Amino acid sequence: MPDLSNLDLAKAFGQSGCPLCRVLAGGERRDIASFAREGRFAPQAQGRFRRAGGYCRRHAWLLHAARRLAELADDLAKFDRKRDYCYRDEPKGKEQDSWTRTVALYGGEPDRS
Repeated sequence: MPDLSNLDLAKAFGQSGCPLCRVLAGGERRDIASFAREGRFAPQAQGRFRRAGGYCRRHAWLLHAARRLAELADDLAKFDRKRDYCYRDEPKGKEQDSWTRTVALYGGEPDRS
């Protein structure tokens, strides 16, 4: 019977792949996203982070990917808002191709051969 301490693990058993890897990866992504959002503004956290030597290559890449996804989500929200007639006169920017970047990210680049 799952309880709060093992609910993520219980859910992971219902998915493909190793349930422990899935739970650990989910926690890792949450921690990286949390530090990227909040820790970078806390001077004490920044100092401890620098003294520790920063991220390893793997976690630096995960942080980079998380930031790119957050930026893409922001651009998609702007694109959607500017489609509304109330905001149609706002200047258009890089958000205009956010939907194609999303398709490319999740669906892959089209084969142009």
